[in-house]
Amino acid sequence: MKKLVACLLSVATMVATLYTPAFAYEGQPLGRNVAYNRTVNVSNSFNTNEYNKPDFLTDGNFERGYQTACVSSNKDNPYEDPQTWSMDLGRSYEIDKVILYWENAAAKKYKIYVSENKTDWMEVASEEAGEKGRFKYDFAPTNARYVKIELEERTMEIYGYCMYEWQIFTVGSVEEKEVPNLAENATAVASSDDGENSAEKAIDGDEGTMWRTEYIQDQTVTDEEKANENITLSWNSPQTFDTVKVKWGGGYMKGYKLQTSDDGETWTDMYKVTSGIASEYRNIRLKEAVTTSHLRLQGITFGAYCFEIYEIQVYDQTNVPVESINLNYTSKKLNLDKEEDNKVEFEYNLSPSNTSQTDIVWSSSNEAVAEVKNGVVTGKSVGRADITIASKDNPNVKKTCVVYVSKELDKSKVTAVRNDKNINVNWTKVAHASSYVLSRYNKSTGIVNDIYEGTDTAFEDKDLTSGKYIYTVKAIVDENDADANLYSNSVSEESEAVIIPEPVTGIEVANDYQHMGLFVGGSGKIRYSVLPGNATNTNVTFKSLNEKVATVDANGVVTGVSEGNADIVITTEEGGFEAKCTVRVDGIDARGIERVGDKTVTMGLNQTRQLQVKITPSDTTNKNVQWTSSNNSVATVDSNGVVTSKNSGSTIITATTHNELKTEFFIEVETSVTNITLNSNEINLNPGGTFKLDATVNPSNASNKNIKWISANESIATVDQSGNVTADVAGTTYISAVSADGKVIATCTVNVSKPVVTKPAKVKIKSAKKKGKKVTLKWKKISDAAGYVVYMKTNSGKFKAVKTVKKAKKLKAVISLKKGNKYSFKIRAYKLDEETNVYGAYSKIKKVKM
Repeated sequence: MKKLVACLLSVATMVATLYTPAFAYEGQPLGRNVAYNRTVNVSNSFNTNEYNKPDFLTDGNFERGYQTACVSSNKDNPYEDPQTWSMDLGRSYEIDKVILYWENAAAKKYKIYVSENKTDWMEVASEEAGEKGRFKYDFAPTNARYVKIELEERTMEIYGYCMYEWQIFTVGSVEEKEVPNLAENATAVASSDDGENSAEKAIDGDEGTMWRTEYIQDQTVTDEEKANENITLSWNSPQTFDTVKVKWGGGYMKGYKLQTSDDGETWTDMYKVTSGIASEYRNIRLKEAVTTSHLRLQGITFGAYCFEIYEIQVYDQTNVPVESINLNYTSKKLNLDKEEDNKVEFEYNLSPSNTSQTDIVWSSSNEAVAEVKNGVVTGKSVGRADITIASKDNPNVKKTCVVYVSKELDKSKVTAVRNDKNINVNWTKVAHASSYVLSRYNKSTGIVNDIYEGTDTAFEDKDLTSGKYIYTVKAIVDENDADANLYSNSVSEESEAVIIPEPVTGIEVANDYQHMGLFVGGSGKIRYSVLPGNATNTNVTFKSLNEKVATVDANGVVTGVSEGNADIVITTEEGGFEAKCTVRVDGIDARGIERVGDKTVTMGLNQTRQLQVKITPSDTTNKNVQWTSSNNSVATVDSNGVVTSKNSGSTIITATTHNELKTEFFIEVETSVTNITLNSNEINLNPGGTFKLDATVNPSNASNKNIKWISANESIATVDQSGNVTADVAGTTYISAVSADGKVIATCTVNVSKPVVTKPAKVKIKSAKKKGKKVTLKWKKISDAAGYVVYMKTNSGKFKAVKTVKKAKKLKAVISLKKGNKYSFKIRAYKLDEETNVYGAYSKIKKVKM
C-alpha cells in the first residue's frame, strides 16, 4: 500500500466534470454519484485489511483506494484473473455514467455491466487500453441497481489491480466550463524555501512539483514562527478573478489567508481559512471578484511539517454564462385531497457547474391551479399549470414541467351482507374510474387482503372462517379518460362490520383459580376461558351463592366479606354453559404498607439504624414483614428492620408483606475526605508558563473525591478545574485544592518571575554578491536570535528596513536593485521579549555599486 499512497492522482481531475443533456426518470436525483459510501464486493479479497479496504473505492477520499493481491496461493492461476468488483446501489436508478480513477497499477482490459435483478446483466462499457488516471464512460440512460466491473488484464503484473475511486452517476450531471488559469502568467516569489523546491514550482502546472519551506525540527522555533511564511503571485498588469484553488501536500497550514495588493507592499485581507488539512484540494470561491496585480497566501496557524503547495490556480469565473437547466420532473400529478401528495419540491442543476449566472426565476402558467415558491409547487385547484424554471440573466435558458392538480374520484359506497359463511359485497360505480380494488379487513386477526380487482361492482366472499369483516373499495382512475390527469384514485368509507360467528361450546376456570383464598376485605379476579378460544360471543355472568361470605361484580372481581366458604358460578350468555370457583375467606388482609420516616437515609460507616413501617388496616390479621437489601456489601438488614452500614455506596432496603405489598428505603453510606496532598507545595514559573498540579484524596474510598481549584490572585496565576496552573504576571499567589464539602484544603505557593532578555550579539556580514539586478547578502548566524532585519539606503539617502528574515537553514537575503545607484546595507539581529523585539547592534555597513 506504500506504492498506492505514493502515486497520487491529479486532484484537478478528481472533480467530477460531467455533463449530459439526457433526462433522468421522474423524481430521481439529478447527476448524483449514487456509488458514494456503497459497499464494494470483490472476488479476490486476499489482500484486504484495515488499511486496504474495498469500501475505500467509494469513500470520496482520493488519497486512498484499494489494491488486490499481486498473486494468490492458487498455483494454477496465481493472478486469479479475471476478477470481479461489484456493488448494490440500494435501489434502481437511471444511470448514464461511470468514472474510474486508477492508480499506476491499473487494469488494462475490463468491462462494465449493469443489472436490475443481479441475474440479467448488460454491458455498458469496455476498455482495451486502461492506464493510470481518470476514465469516464458515458452510455445511454439505463435503469440499474447492480453494477460490476470484470477485470481481465493488468498494466503491471508485479502489482494487483489498484483504484482510488469508483463513481456512478445518475442522469443529469454537469461539468465545469474550462477557463484560463491566470496563475500560469504570474511570477511567484516566496518568503523562503528549502533550497530545492522554489515558489515557481507552485504555478508551473505540474502537480508533481511543489513549493516547500524548510522542515524545522528545532524545538525552540514556535508554531507561530513556522506559520509566518508566504508566497506571492504577481502580474505585469492587474488581473480580475474570483476563484483560487490550492493543492496542499502533507505539510500544510491549518490557518492561512489570501491577500491582495496594488504595489506589493500594502496588503488587504480578502479571504481566511481556519480549517485547513493535509493533502487538501481547497477550492475558494470569493463572494465578489477582485482586481489586483499581486496575490499573496500568508500563513497564520501551523498545521504540520512546513509549507508544501503543489499548485496554486487562479480563475476568473465572473462571466461564465448558463447554457442549460436540468429538472428532475417533466410532469407531475398532485392530489388536492391528500396534503402529503399536494406538494412537490423540484430538484435542478445548471450547466456548466461553474456558471456565474446562478440566479433563477420560477413561474407558473396558472397560479390559480398551482403556485411555485423556491422550487416548491403546491396545488391550488383542479387543472393544469406549466411550471417553468428560467435563468434570470438569460431567460431563453429554461425548463418546464407540466403539473396536473387533481382531486380524488367520488368515493364508492360499499354494502356487505352475510349469507351463512359467505358475504355478498356490492359497491356503486364511480365516474372516470376504469376498475376497482376490493379489500377485506378481518378485525379479529388484523389481516388486510385485496380480494378482487376488476371492472365489476359486486363480489361474493366465500367460505369465510369466523370473524368480524369490514370492506373498502378503491376506485382506479381510467388512464384513457380525456380528463384522467385531473383525477386521483379514491378509497371508499368502510362498510359496516359483518360477523361470521363461532358458536360457544363451553366454559372453564383456570386451574389456579378453581379454588381462591382471600382475607376479609381482600379481592381477586377469577380467570376463565369461553370455549372455543375464538368463540364470537364471550359474554358471561357471575353469581355468588353465598354473598354473606363473598361478593362478585360484573367483571369477575371477588371480594371477601366474612370468614367462610362461597361458590362463584360463571354462566355463558350463549348456550348457558357453567363453571365454578370455590372461595375461602379468612381474617383481614393487609391493604397497604407505608414508610415511617424519610425515604432517603444517610449513614456513616459501621453505623446502625432502625427502620419502621406502618401496615393498614391496623387490625390486619397477618402483619409479618420481610426485609431485604439490594446490596449487602453496602448495608445489611435483619428481620426486625435494623440496618447496619458496611461500605460506602448506596442500597435499597425493601419491606414486603405476605401478600406482596412493598415499600422502599434508600440508604446512602458515605466516607468523608480526611486529607488532601499535592504533587508540589511550591512552584516557580515565568509569565506564560504552566504546571499541572495533581491532588491525592485520602482515604482512597472517599464517597466524593471531587476537588475545587482556587487561585488566591488570578491576576498573577490562574488554575482550571483540572489543576492546570498558568502564570500571567510577576508576583506570588496561592493555589488551593478544596474538598467537595469545603472542609479539607491543600495549598501550593506559586512564584511568578519575568525572565531577563539580553540583547543579541552583533551581526557579521559574510558577503554581498551581485547577479544581474539583484544582490544576495549572507551573514553569520547568531545562535539565540529570533530573526534578522536588513536595512538599506540608496546613494546618500536614509537607511530603511527592507527585509525581515526569521530563522532559516540558510541566512541570506535577495534584494532587487536598480543600475546606476550606490547602495549601503547593514543588518541587526533581534530576540523576542513577549510581543516586543529586543535588537542587537548593527553590523558594519556593506556597500554595493550597481
